[in-house]
Amino acid sequence: SSKQYDPDFASTRESVLQVLGNLKAVHSYFDVFSTKTNQDDMELEEAELELDIIQKERALPGQVEDSKDRNQITSLPSSGKDVSRLQQIRECIRTLEKSKLKEDILARRQKKLLIRHDRQKYLEEAALREAEILQELDRY
Repeated sequence: SSKQYDPDFASTRESVLQVLGNLKAVHSYFDVFSTKTNQDDMELEEAELELDIIQKERALPGQVEDSKDRNQITSLPSSGKDVSRLQQIRECIRTLEKSKLKEDILARRQKKLLIRHDRQKYLEEAALREAEILQELDRY
């Protein structure tokens, strides 16, 4: 045959194929790690956006803004572990949401009290008008 078989070639070829297989496994691992990192980054970014939106909602006119909460939130460290930053942001979001919920509950209670007061006032006025009408009817 015109081509000679080299036994070293077979072992070299096998070694190269093993290295390529290992490189492919390492590459797959880095792809998984990269995907996880991208998901974590995206989750952190979404949490920051949500926090920013909630802060802007709280800063709308007609609402009382708690400067202590705002300073606490804006002073969150942007360096360090993203996981702990994400936890801090989520905790701030929960705190702001609870605060908003308390405000809503207080507003509903105030509204109920006003409605109850207005209803009582209306009933008293109706009773007074009824008494006046009865007096006028008694005159005739």
